[in-house]
Amino acid sequence: MVVYDTGVERIGEQVLYPTIVRMGHGMIDMLVVSHNDDDHAAGLATLVRRIPVATSFRSGCAEQHWRIAYVEFRLLSAGGHVREHNDSSCAMVVSVGSFRSLIPGDVEKHGEERLWQRVLGNVRMMVAPHHGSRTSSAPGSLNHFMPEVVVVSAGFANRFGHPHPEIVARYRQRGMVVYNNAEHGAVDVIVHRTGRYTISGVRDERDYL
Repeated sequence: MVVYDTGVERIGEQVLYPTIVRMGHGMIDMLVVSHNDDDHAAGLATLVRRIPVATSFRSGCAEQHWRIAYVEFRLLSAGGHVREHNDSSCAMVVSVGSFRSLIPGDVEKHGEERLWQRVLGNVRMMVAPHHGSRTSSAPGSLNHFMPEVVVVSAGFANRFGHPHPEIVARYRQRGMVVYNNAEHGAVDVIVHRTGRYTISGVRDERDYL
């Protein structure tokens, strides 16, 4: 079991913990907290009180590789400094067969450019950098990664206005399918060991890709 980010404080205990237990896990093998903003890290304390964690990484992580069964994980930093708080996010690449996904945390434009040098070629799915903010998802980054699917982690009617309509349009102009938690609910991705995958929101029919 690998967990990336823990959300706001209540999410750790009220959402993540019950979900992990329902999936049949009694332990987290690897816990990654991309950076220290509350919407990414505040649920950590409540989660670790309920379930043991074997290994964890926090903001600004050094590059790491590991494998669980046929799933490969890679952690990498966009190389941001303290003054580039969001660009200090610890990003993760998950690969299964021909499927490769990028979870970039809150990296912004400069951090995205640094990730190009570490993640060569396209990915099939990407979590929207910085929740689809205008500070991220630069055209050059999207042209480099060219995901088939973008998943936006954003709450309904959130005060930041994420995702920005201009950024959603930028995704769709490139033929990317957009899933937004605020509209689709939790997004479920099931990947076969060959790389074929299905994706659906809890409010949608499943799409096969």
